[in-house]
Amino acid sequence: MKIMKFGGSSVATAERMRQIGEILLTLDIKNEQVILVVSALRNITDQLLECASLAANNQEDYKKIFKYISERHLELLSNLVEEKNNPLAYGSVKKILHELYKTLHSIQYLRDNDLYILDLVASFGEQLSATILAAYLNSLFPARFVDARQFIITNNHFTNARVLYEESSHAIQNYFDQFFKQEEEYTVPIVTGFIGMTKDKHATTLGRDGSNYTLAVLGAALNARVIEIWSDVDGVYSADPKLIPSSVVQPTLSYIEAEELSNFRVKVIRSAIIPQLIEKNIPMYVKNTFNPTAVGTYISLHAKSSAIKNVSVMHGLVLITLSTLFPIEISISHIIERLFRVLPSAGIHLTLITQTSSTHDVCFSIHETEAKRVQELINIEFLHEFQQNFLMIKKSANQSLIVLIGNNIKQLLSNLGKIFIDLDHHHIRLNGIAHGTSECNMSFVINSNQSHKALEVIHHSIFQNPS
Repeated sequence: MKIMKFGGSSVATAERMRQIGEILLTLDIKNEQVILVVSALRNITDQLLECASLAANNQEDYKKIFKYISERHLELLSNLVEEKNNPLAYGSVKKILHELYKTLHSIQYLRDNDLYILDLVASFGEQLSATILAAYLNSLFPARFVDARQFIITNNHFTNARVLYEESSHAIQNYFDQFFKQEEEYTVPIVTGFIGMTKDKHATTLGRDGSNYTLAVLGAALNARVIEIWSDVDGVYSADPKLIPSSVVQPTLSYIEAEELSNFRVKVIRSAIIPQLIEKNIPMYVKNTFNPTAVGTYISLHAKSSAIKNVSVMHGLVLITLSTLFPIEISISHIIERLFRVLPSAGIHLTLITQTSSTHDVCFSIHETEAKRVQELINIEFLHEFQQNFLMIKKSANQSLIVLIGNNIKQLLSNLGKIFIDLDHHHIRLNGIAHGTSECNMSFVINSNQSHKALEVIHHSIFQNPS
């Protein structure tokens, strides 16, 4: 079995949906089952959420956006399928749009904009795109719309729900066992990405790039031979090509490397790396819908080459340093233990933590949106130490994190030495360095106003002028 996911850019227009059809026609769907997962049309999710916000604030402008959404989908359908040839498809799309309008009208009446309402509204995007794509593909070979809410079971963390894997896995297996028995032998299911359902039947969404999450859960539950992410890029690059035009596609990645990249918000594979996929050693391809003959990036458990594969940057951070003024009175190891207890329990994500060789200081970075909350938690936890002047805190705002990702990165010391020399040559100061426990990443904290230059220097040092 092969499971393929097509993102918002891949389904945005009639021409692009036809390209998906061409890709599928190259497959032997009679001898290998194929499942498609699709996202909403590009920008539709944001427009749906804007509609909900306007309606909740009793602003009639939501009707203009709804009209645009409605016209865009009906026009897309008309460019792919004639109504006389498939009246059921037109009826389905119009029914979904009518349900959306009724939902928005109810929001306006009740002035209700709770998170569960936002998820309900957002769910219409994938329902519409999957219905239209299924109608078009069904003119080429047997294809049918499938609503993932029938088997993707989640918790109730609305707008960023987590899949309850065990329950979902059983539901997925049961659903598709029946699907392939009831339908024609090689019917292709067109599954809504991004959306699920709680046990008490509330629609949920799986966070940004949630269609990747849907793909991964289906792949693991159904023991797929391979899963594929089809996007508008040729694969996973050595850096963000929008920032570094000279970046190159990496032909292979290990799952450990891919997981690190996903953690650092590399969009094309974000949310696609789940433990069950790795445990079952199911490989993944990242391919370009608009350049399907490109090799792409192959991700597997066994891509073990020792090389730096990617340089990423994360902005909007604050670097916090705690220093013990009297090490005899309080050890830094005790400080670290308390930090790891207090901050994660409050839902604070530490993007980096490191300790100086003198053992008198520990520094860590957090997102700037959490800085005020972290300051409050530290003040409470270390109230006595601050009152006795045993401890000092320093905060540095406007920080960025540059991350090098690659297997066995500590073995690549010659690369790292050259990087440090090149950064120093360009007068770029490092405010912190940390080596991840996975032996797959090394992170540098720098001032944000130097981040782009640092990214250029590091990428050039590794990929364009290696030693």
